[in-house]
Amino acid sequence: MSGIYEAIDNDIPVLGIPVFFDQPHNIVNMVHWGAAVTLDHKTLTKDILVNAIKEMVTNYAKYKSNIMKLSKQFKGRPKTPKEELIYWTEYVIKHRGAHHLKSAALNLS
Repeated sequence: MSGIYEAIDNDIPVLGIPVFFDQPHNIVNMVHWGAAVTLDHKTLTKDILVNAIKEMVTNYAKYKSNIMKLSKQFKGRPKTPKEELIYWTEYVIKHRGAHHLKSAALNLS
């Protein structure tokens, strides 16, 4: 996820080849938001890579505009991720697990 955060924070469109863990999910979101092009590492060829690069270069203004919108939203949050983590960690400790915040859906059968 940190690669996606870095791209958003620095206004850099992504040409992604997801392989591990959360990368496939993250790149799907970036493509949905118009800030990335994705490639499948299992079927990747030179021609596919060249075409993806051409797509990004040809439509760079679109990808750049979309990543800048994401960046503005990302940077406009009231707390940084670190501040958010500290807040919720302290909250859970203070309220002994904060069981009152658990979703009622956990008890559905």
